[in-house]
Amino acid sequence: MMNEKAKKFSLMLEENKITVFTMRELQDEFNGVAYNSNMEIHGEVLPVAIVMDDSIYAMIAVQVASGKVNDKNVHKVMEFLNELNAKYKITKYSVDEQGNIVLNVCICSTAKKFDSELIRAVVDVMIKQLEEVYPQIMKQVWQ
Repeated sequence: MMNEKAKKFSLMLEENKITVFTMRELQDEFNGVAYNSNMEIHGEVLPVAIVMDDSIYAMIAVQVASGKVNDKNVHKVMEFLNELNAKYKITKYSVDEQGNIVLNVCICSTAKKFDSELIRAVVDVMIKQLEEVYPQIMKQVWQ
């Protein structure tokens, strides 16, 4: 059975005729649901996932660059991402084990107080921020 936060989010998508997400029930111990889509930033298509479950967390993640961080650029990239993390309070950039640059936001909410419009607003903030910093991030990757 779909969790309450996902029900509210699905209803908001339907009411606003937002059709860019695919929904998948994760069938895990937290009753998770993932909404997947893509966002276009400077001509690049970046995967985005929104995951909500019965915990107090909802996660939004954007894969900014796939497998681009390596031994040659890791220090420069991490230094720049740390600067972005200090500048932007709600978003956090990281590099995973596969060398992917990921942008994350964690939103805390109970099912009762969950606000789908907040998720929508945060995604808009992430898009605006990536429009501003994506070229700078990729400059660090390619130098």
